[in-house]
Amino acid sequence: MIYPARGDGDGADRWDEDRKRMNDFGRQAQETFTELSEATLDSLLTTIEMLKAKLAEQKAQREKEDRELEALRQEQQRQYEEWKRQQPPRHIV
Repeated sequence: MIYPARGDGDGADRWDEDRKRMNDFGRQAQETFTELSEATLDSLLTTIEMLKAKLAEQKAQREKEDRELEALRQEQQRQYEEWKRQQPPRHIV
């Protein structure tokens, strides 16, 4: 677009209108970018909260399994000790 010299009254008005239009366009672009940024941050926050909940669930499951395995190990140890007590003594000659 060719702009007339600033001294021309009609050209100056057109220049001011174009500048106002560009400022409005910039303002709209910034508002759109801000809205998109907010939406992106909301989406990220939701995803992070879901992942955090999933990690907590996995941790609880792992701790439960660890407790079950420990209880099983202790029960096996108890059974072994009981079996060992029931065995007759062996004498080596």
